[in-house]
Amino acid sequence: MMMSQPGGQPPHAGPIRLGIVGAGRVAELVHLPALRAVPDFRIVAIAEPDAERRARIGALVSGAAVHEDASTLLDRDDLDAVAVCTPPAEHASLAIAAFARRRHVYLEKPIALSLADADAVVEAWRAAGTVGMTGFNFRFHPLVRELRALVAAGTLGRIIAVRTTFGSAPRPLPAWKQAAVSGGGVARDLVPHHADLVSWLLGSPVSWVAADIASVDSEADVALVRLGLASGVVAQCTATGCARDAHVIEVIGTAATARIDRASMRRVELRPTRDRHPRLDRLARAVAALDPRLHLTPPWREPSHRAAWCAFADAVRGRRGAIPDLQAGRDALAVVLAAETAAVERSVVAIASHTSRAPDGTPRHRETTAPSARAVGAMPRESAATFAPPSVRQGSAEALA
Repeated sequence: MMMSQPGGQPPHAGPIRLGIVGAGRVAELVHLPALRAVPDFRIVAIAEPDAERRARIGALVSGAAVHEDASTLLDRDDLDAVAVCTPPAEHASLAIAAFARRRHVYLEKPIALSLADADAVVEAWRAAGTVGMTGFNFRFHPLVRELRALVAAGTLGRIIAVRTTFGSAPRPLPAWKQAAVSGGGVARDLVPHHADLVSWLLGSPVSWVAADIASVDSEADVALVRLGLASGVVAQCTATGCARDAHVIEVIGTAATARIDRASMRRVELRPTRDRHPRLDRLARAVAALDPRLHLTPPWREPSHRAAWCAFADAVRGRRGAIPDLQAGRDALAVVLAAETAAVERSVVAIASHTSRAPDGTPRHRETTAPSARAVGAMPRESAATFAPPSVRQGSAEALA
C-alpha cells in the first residue's frame, strides 16, 4: 500500500536523486558503499569544503557534481533528497535548510547539539511534509531485529535488565571529534545509538539517566551510562573510544538471557535461565565460534547501513513510514544531554518529557521540555525502589574520577 508523506506530499516515482553534504570518512567508507547497493538512488551532487577530500570523493562517484559549498548543492533543482553527513555542529542548520526546500532528509546522529536546535529540526520536518529519518542504522541489523522479536514474543520472560557495550578502537580523530562541544566524545558519538536501541528494543522510553564520563586519550572517550526506563527496567551502557572495538547487547529476562555481539556472532545467543544441558550449551558455542565467516568477513561490512538506506528509499516512495524518524533522534539527544548533566552534577537527571509512541514506532505526540535534574523521590516508584541511583549509593560517583 502506498502512503503519502506526513504533510500530504505524494509518493516519489523514478530514481531518487540524492545530494550528499559532507564527504568525510563515514560518507566514503560507509554510506557510499551502501548506496551503491541500493538501486533506488542516483547520487547527483556532493558538497565538501576540504579540497583534497572533494577531489577524492569526486573520483569515487562518477557523474556526480562536486561542490565546495553546501548551499550551492541545496539550491540545485535536480535533487529529491539530501544526506547530511557533516560534523554534528552543522546537522541542524543543514537539515532545516533542506526541509525549507522540501527535500527528503537522511540526517546522521546526533541530529543537533542542543534540544532547542533539535526541536527546530523536528518543526521544519513536520512543516515540509517530507521524509525525515535519523541515521540509527543499527535498528536494521538482523541480530538486533531478531533480539527485538524475542523480547516482543515474551521468550525471555519478564525483562530484568539490559547491558550494552559499544567501543571504537583508538585512531586518529578529526579536530571536531576531539571536543564534546563540537559533537565529539563517545557520549555524543556512540551513546545515541544505544539510547535509541534500548528504548526501541523494550518498547519503553527513558525516564531517568545517571552517568560517569571520563577522558583517557581524548576528551570524553569513556562513558558509563545508566538508563532508567519508564517500564522500571534499568540498562547499563558502556561506551569507549580508547579500547578495542566492541558492540554487545545483552537482555536479561526471568526465563532466558539473549546476547548479541555484532562483531563475532551470526545469530542471537539464547541461554535459558534453567539450563539443563550446560555442557552441550558450551559445546554448541565452541562449534559456532569456528564458523569461518566470523573471521573472514571484513569488519567494515555492516549490513545495517544498506538496510537503513533501503528503508529511507521505501519511505520516500511511500511504501512505509520513516522510522526511525527525527523525533527518535531528538529523544536520543535528550538522553545524551541528560547523561552529560548527570556526569557533571554527580546526580540522577530525569527526562522531563518523552514521546509516547505507537507499537510501530510512530510518535503519538510531541513534547519539547528539556531534561532537568529531579529528586530521587520523583523517579518512577518501581525504578527507585529497586535500583538505588548513583547519587545515593556510597562511592559510585567517584568510579571514574
